Amino acid sequence: MLSMPTSRTRPSLHGLPQQVETSRMMFICRNAPFLKALIAFVPVCLLFAWSLVSFVHGKAVGSGLQLLGAGCLVAVVLTHVCEALHLLPFMHWGSPSSMGHALDLWSAVLGLTLCPLGYLWTRVTRQQTT
Repeated sequence: MLSMPTSRTRPSLHGLPQQVETSRMMFICRNAPFLKALIAFVPVCLLFAWSLVSFVHGKAVGSGLQLLGAGCLVAVVLTHVCEALHLLPFMHWGSPSSMGHALDLWSAVLGLTLCPLGYLWTRVTRQQTT
């Protein structure tokens, strides 16, 4: 005899039906890379804006290096957004020998090198002039 499937509408710990909670968890798990990229986008954009204001205000070598490094970090975040949303499939996001991986890697290396280097350059040259 065939048994009828049981409904998954019993309340969970959070007061929502279990079916809704399960679908919400699946949505979060599938979109976790996109959510992580969006979370990283906020501080990177703030860093880029701060670097841009610093460059416009001073137009020094250190500010330019910092702005270039912040731009590279924005490129890193945008590559992760493109990877999560499956944009530009010809870049083969996620494959270790792809153009997308090389763009992500070198943007991260340049961003994490140039941004602190530009900040230190700016601070050292300001101390010498004052």
